[in-house]
Amino acid sequence: MALCPFSAALKCADGPKNYFRNLNTAVEFIQANGRSTIFAGQDEAVDDDIAIRAVLHGWRAAEEKHDLDLAWQFSRAVDQGLYSRCDPVVRLASIRSIRTSVVHKLQGNNTSKRRNQPGFMKPTEVQQTVKHPSIVDFFVWPQVRDWLINARITFVSEHESSAFADHLRFNWPYELRDVCRGHRETGLYSFSEGFDRAFNDLSNWTIASEFYGVSSMSPLVLQPDCPIMQRLEIQRQLRASQEAGMVVPLGDQSQVQEGNDPEVHWSSSLVRLDGNADHEPGDTDFSFPAAFISSQWPELTDIMDNGNGWVT
Repeated sequence: MALCPFSAALKCADGPKNYFRNLNTAVEFIQANGRSTIFAGQDEAVDDDIAIRAVLHGWRAAEEKHDLDLAWQFSRAVDQGLYSRCDPVVRLASIRSIRTSVVHKLQGNNTSKRRNQPGFMKPTEVQQTVKHPSIVDFFVWPQVRDWLINARITFVSEHESSAFADHLRFNWPYELRDVCRGHRETGLYSFSEGFDRAFNDLSNWTIASEFYGVSSMSPLVLQPDCPIMQRLEIQRQLRASQEAGMVVPLGDQSQVQEGNDPEVHWSSSLVRLDGNADHEPGDTDFSFPAAFISSQWPELTDIMDNGNGWVT
């Protein structure tokens, strides 16, 4: 088996390391080096067979039958390093989503042999207008992509990433064998029509409810009118107003400095102002004076004021 250049970096443990950054670095490497090899003798039929064969029979079987280009080596590393803890159907849907996203990211509209991306994967206005880490474009939920960009998230630990994978679900009420069809004439697998329909329906991509109790990444599954999502919107609006030169809210402004653009982490606390021993230098989150929140959103004050004058 050929050595995968991403295997070590994309093996997700359960520690404090920045897995988000590792993923983004790998994607940027592919963007810089993968265009010349992405279509090396492969079309959609081959891609489908690789994904299905890898899940049903293992990556060694897929590699023995097909040459894996650089982008496929990335998909394999993410599957083995992160999604190996998932249900086989979740793995298959995730592998297909990653491959489709990579192909369209590298080739744009020059994908005559490829099926279209699901509608929910088309770039939002925020994605098209605001510079952001490339890995953000791989999340299936449009509102989550926008939130990651607006909140300037650049840090997600291995612990948070593994929790995300542990609780990721893809709704498929049938047997694993029903996701595909085998073709004797070509020796290839293809996705079934039923799986194609399910894959293109965003409602089938969900996060288990237990995720609420283990991670602050629950914005992935929260409704827009819930307190936490409202708080995230407050954070986004306040940051935007500060950047536009509007008045900074009253309170301890020691962390608000001209030109300060900290690396933001999506950790178990949404209110930390300074990095600590569990995170890398420069990783910060935001919190806001309760007096300011009360004046702008009085209905949220009782929910989020922690008693020390700051919204947490």
